[in-house]
This record gives sequence, C-alpha cells and structure tokens, in this order.
Amino acid sequence: MPIVWRCLLTLVSIWLVAAGAFVAVQHFRSTPQKFMSYIQEHPLQGLDAVQRASIIDRSARLLNGLSTQQRREVKKSGALRSFFTQLTEEERRRFLNLTLPEGFRQMIATLNEMEPEPRKKLAERTLRDLRNSDSSELGSESDIEQIFSEGRAIFNLEASPQVKLDFAGVIAEVQRKKLNLATNEVQPN
Repeated sequence: MPIVWRCLLTLVSIWLVAAGAFVAVQHFRSTPQKFMSYIQEHPLQGLDAVQRASIIDRSARLLNGLSTQQRREVKKSGALRSFFTQLTEEERRRFLNLTLPEGFRQMIATLNEMEPEPRKKLAERTLRDLRNSDSSELGSESDIEQIFSEGRAIFNLEASPQVKLDFAGVIAEVQRKKLNLATNEVQPN
C-alpha cells in the first residue's frame, strides 16, 4: 500500500506544479486588454525621463507579446496611436526599435502561412494604400531608412520566395516613396 500512496502523492504533486505553471503563464501572458489597460493606467504626462522609459519598455514588452491579430486589435482601438502621440521623437524611435523587429517577424510569419489568393489580395490592397498615402506622414528620412532597412533585412531572411514575389510591388513602392521623401527633404522651400 505505501507504493500506491507514493504514486498518488507524486501524481498530485505533478498536477499541482502543472496547474501552478499554467496560472503563472496566464498571469504573465500579454493580451490586447493588458496592453491597453497598462498604457491607460500609466500616462506619461508629468513624469521624469526614467519613469517614462520604464513605462515605454514595459509597453514594448507587452506589445511584443501579442500575436499579429492581437496587434491589429490594439491598432484598431486607437490605443497605440494615443500612446505614440504622447512620446517625444527620441522616445518614438526607441519604442519603434523595441517593437518593429518583432512586428515584422510576426507579419512575415503570417504572410508565409497565408493561402496564395488572400495574400495576393493583401499585397494589392497594401500597394493601393501606399500609393494613396502621403510620404511626409511616415517621419524623417533617417527614421524611414532605418525602419525600411531593418524590415527589408528581416523580410529577405524570413519571407518565403512566393511572399517575396507577391510583395515585390509593395517593396518597390516603399523604395519610391523613400526616394521621394529624400528628394523633398533636400530641396529648399
């Protein structure tokens, strides 16, 4: 009988450890609601640089923990734009440096998994939206160059050949917009 009790005690212990791990993972897992609540509960106004940096770092970690679909949900809510507008130029660069690489990787993984037809439609819609956008909304030339270079490097490494082919027009349009922005910044008014 003692062996049965030991086995039972071992089994119960294993289940308790597993349940504890599950609860811990759920507690620390990022969700759109956690990100939106965090930035709402931690406004940046009136804080010193160290406090602001801490909030920006935590916000970036929460955002990076979201899936592509969850990031889209946060973007649609307007919470990310609201947070971003509170940042200084330097803080914006820092936040983008912390979040864009992961965002690019998630986006490319999603594109790699998509069926060809919806992916082509997405590429066409993205190209149309890019052509209708104003290059000056994208930021300074150096910021755009950094974002584009980093995104292109990740895209070249992680995108499937078919994704690269489907999005060739989008890449060309981004390069054209980047060139137009550089030309406009060089010309005096």
